[in-house]
Amino acid sequence: GFEDSISCHHLEKTLVQLVGAQNDTVTKNVIHRVVSTADINDSDDISWSEFIKWFEPLSDDNLSLRALFNYWSMNVELKNPKVIFNNVWNKLKQTHGEENMIFPAEVLCLGGAPGSGKGTNTPFIQRERGILAKPIVMSSSLKSPSMQ
Repeated sequence: GFEDSISCHHLEKTLVQLVGAQNDTVTKNVIHRVVSTADINDSDDISWSEFIKWFEPLSDDNLSLRALFNYWSMNVELKNPKVIFNNVWNKLKQTHGEENMIFPAEVLCLGGAPGSGKGTNTPFIQRERGILAKPIVMSSSLKSPSMQ
């Protein structure tokens, strides 16, 4: 049981399984660092009082190990792009199912200064390459209300 304490190793193993990081050394390292932050007295065991303090930043309606991992992996100087991607990817797989996610066969990226012809040439490139998808215009995306 978890009446008194839980070993850091056991908690790490549980979190690795929970977030599907068995073959992901980057996320495993993040989990190790996150669990180490909860072991306040550096005993390799996390007491119930240490464990409760770990949950303090979470809202009462979102108390789960997954929510805990998501919060701490983003807030313990762990801004690793691969970890962020893996968290988002796993959430997308859970929400939509990997079999339902469709990705383009190719992605074209046009770069250049304002007025260099990116927008002018996009319809021509789309027609010649048989691309039917609407282009993503980064300047429009960055000016959107959600980015403000």
